[in-house]
Amino acid sequence: MRSVIETIYWLRIFLSPNFAVGLIIAILYSISGFSYWYLLLFIPSIIIGVLLAERARKKHGTSNYVAQTMNTPDLKETDKQ
Repeated sequence: MRSVIETIYWLRIFLSPNFAVGLIIAILYSISGFSYWYLLLFIPSIIIGVLLAERARKKHGTSNYVAQTMNTPDLKETDKQ
């Protein structure tokens, strides 16, 4: 079960740069129409996504990495007051 969760978080980390590039391509498409050159933007985003996900997996573990980004200690401090 743990490996399924780690895989889901790995995909989440991997897809984040691809989602950003998808938004950029959508904006470029709305401005000037479709071009196959826009699809070449996905190649660096795939490489960056794999490198980012693997770095997070090796250094922290993907579930710990995602938990660190979702943790909001500033909100917890206001609850104590």
